[in-house]
Amino acid sequence: MKGFVITLISVAFLNGAVGMVSPEGDIKKYVRLAGALCILAAIVSPLYFAINNGNLDFDEGFLDGVLGEEQYESQYESALLAEGESSSAAAIKKTLCRELEMKEGDFDVRVKIGEHDGEYRIEKVEVLLYSSTVNKDPRDISAFVSERTGTECSVIYDIR
Repeated sequence: MKGFVITLISVAFLNGAVGMVSPEGDIKKYVRLAGALCILAAIVSPLYFAINNGNLDFDEGFLDGVLGEEQYESQYESALLAEGESSSAAAIKKTLCRELEMKEGDFDVRVKIGEHDGEYRIEKVEVLLYSSTVNKDPRDISAFVSERTGTECSVIYDIR
């Protein structure tokens, strides 16, 4: 019921705002008609969901775009993991540039972070070397990254 009321109020408010800024004349009539149809659709839409689902739940259909608590937690966690992987990869790349004198455009770093016993840790690091860095020893790079991250590091040649 709460979703239905929020939707109805939102549509009515939007209708009023659009009606106030629309120019006078024939256009205003059409704007009012369109706004009235939108309000009517908002009022009638729970019946559509009731007919399709066999029950009358006013929140159904209105909150489809709103995340539930579990969905929010899942999306939040995946966003944090993605940001953690991205910033870890950037930090490793910066360190490789500084310590092993590699050029930033000559390679990329990918990081995979996973959860172990409630803690997030780097599971795997991949360093992609492009054709301009073929002269770098992959064992040195792998050992350097593995030593600093405490995890497996794969060096992959990406010959383009």
